[in-house]
This record gives sequence, C-alpha cells and structure tokens, in this order.
Amino acid sequence: MSSILKLLTLFGLIALLNGNILGASKENMAVTKDKIIPRTVSTSIVMGEKQYYIGTFQKLNWYEASLACAKRGMTLTAIESMEENDNLRKFLYNQSLMEKGYWTSGSNLADVNQYTWMATGSTPIYTNWVAAEPEIVESKCVCTNELFKWKTEVCADTKQYYICSRPLLPPCGVKGACRFSYYPF
Repeated sequence: MSSILKLLTLFGLIALLNGNILGASKENMAVTKDKIIPRTVSTSIVMGEKQYYIGTFQKLNWYEASLACAKRGMTLTAIESMEENDNLRKFLYNQSLMEKGYWTSGSNLADVNQYTWMATGSTPIYTNWVAAEPEIVESKCVCTNELFKWKTEVCADTKQYYICSRPLLPPCGVKGACRFSYYPF
C-alpha cells in the first residue's frame, strides 16, 4: 500500500473515531468494543404548528424523558386536538413506529384527581383514552399504547419511548415582543 493511501486511511479512521463523519458529534455516537454506532435513531418532524422529536433510541421513565426533551429545548408533548393525535399516529404508522408506547406530558402529579398537560399547564380538552382510563392513582403519567390510545402508567417505574415538541412560533412572537411585569412580594 502506498504511503499516501496509508495516510488517508489513518485520517479516515481518526475522523470516524472522533465522530466527524456525516456530521456526527461525540454526544450522538456510542462506542462499543467492535464498532461505532449512532446513538440517535430518533426522528424530528414538523407538523402543524409544532416541531416534534420522536425519541426511540432508549426507553426512559417519564422524568428521564422530560429531561431528554429539555436538553433539546423541548417538552414532552401535549396532544391538544384530534387532528394532532391523528397526524402523530399516522406519522408513527408510516415510520413503522406504532408498536411502541410513548410518553406525553400528561400527568396527575399536581393533582391526583385531575390530569394536566405539564407542557402547557392545561387540562386536556381532547382525549383519546383506552377504556377504563384514566386511573385516579397517585404519580401516574400519560403514555400511548400500540394503537396510539392514551393510558396511564407509574411515572418513575415504567420505561417508554417519548415524544417531545415545541411550538414553531415562540410565545412572544418572532420579534420577542413579550411584556413582563414585576410584582414585588
């Protein structure tokens, strides 16, 4: 092998180990004994007025999933309409991801008798519950089943994939026109 070819092979190997091939970064690569594999097999998509991130690499409990979304500048999603629910279900079906369950931002952590979207602070207006749900038991969070119907599971114990989202338009508008008031105690 010529010395130039050996040099190119060496540089290619170094780039691969550093995760610089195909725009990968160190935090998006997992190194095993025999190979380097991408950490994220997840999907990002814009639908309607939200950008979604579908976390399908690793099952997490609800708190871990919330943290994973926050690291992306997102929250676990609040499914606020039948159209949004159907669009997500169809997207997951078309991506062959329907057989998985996904965390949403719904929970009864603030009030055991009422489920709330933690992403928005609002009570769900549209619902898509499985029969006999929601359960009124402490520390339950909302996830989907394999048909994309909603059910409740124990937030800390159950591991699920997750759906993050964020609005495309910031709450203050494109120019950041929020007006904040200061109220002393």
